[in-house]
Amino acid sequence: MTLQCLDGCPNGQSCHQVLVQALRSLGLPETVTLQSVATVEDADTLGFRDSRTVLVDGTDPFADSSGKAAALELLKAS
Repeated sequence: MTLQCLDGCPNGQSCHQVLVQALRSLGLPETVTLQSVATVEDADTLGFRDSRTVLVDGTDPFADSSGKAAALELLKAS
């Protein structure tokens, strides 16, 4: 499992902890990789859609096909 966050996201670590606790409570492996997204190029390469995106086996189970998310626009504006 991978947790993608905008670089410097103030909620990244707490979200990571919640995911680990949820996995632990289900008796599943507690491995969650925290992946920081700092640039538009990173976002494009990683397929990043929104800050605090959870990937399961490399796939966002909550993704839709509506296009790029607002988080990518935030990266472009900075």
